[in-house]
Amino acid sequence: MAELQLSSPYNSVLKRDSTTILVENFKKRKPDGFDSFSSGNAFHTLGAFEKSVFDGDNVIADLSMQYPQLQIKDFALRPNSSFTVGGRHFNFVGAAKSSAFGLTINSLQVMTIDEANPLILEADTDISRFSSSGHLFIAGAARTLFEYTSKTATGFIGYVKSGNVNIPLSTEFIQYSTD
Repeated sequence: MAELQLSSPYNSVLKRDSTTILVENFKKRKPDGFDSFSSGNAFHTLGAFEKSVFDGDNVIADLSMQYPQLQIKDFALRPNSSFTVGGRHFNFVGAAKSSAFGLTINSLQVMTIDEANPLILEADTDISRFSSSGHLFIAGAARTLFEYTSKTATGFIGYVKSGNVNIPLSTEFIQYSTD
C-alpha cells in the first residue's frame, strides 16, 4: 500500500463531487517548541495492538467475537490506523482496571438472545459506575457479549448479543465498547 505524499503540511484537495477539503500531513507536523513531538492517532492502532500480549481472560476468541471480519492483512495494511480495512473502528483493549467491573449474582442466570424480550442480568455488585446503557463482556466459561438498554437498581436489562446464554454464578463482567 502506497502512502500519499503531500507537498506541505497542509493541502487543499478537490474531491470528485467538486467540494474541497483540507488535508494535513501529520508526519510533517512539528508545532513551534515541540521538536520531539510526533503526531498520529490519539488512541489504539492496529500496529499498537499487535504488540499486546493475550493473558488472563483476553483470548483470540474475544477478538473474533467483536471483529468477525478482521483478517491478518488488516494489521499489515493499516498499522497506523484505528480502522480496519473493512472500515470498522478498532478499539479492542479487553479488560482495563479503569473500566467498571463486577460479578453476576450468586446463581445461574439463563439470558435471552431475543432483543424484543430482554431479561434482567442481576449483579452482585454496585452498578452505579456503569453507563445507563451499553455492553458488558461476561468472562469465564460464559464468554458473552451482553447488550443492555437500561438498568435497574441491581441489574442490567438486555439480551445476549453473542456467546453463551447461561451465565454461571459469580461470573466477572466489565463495561465494554463495541464501537
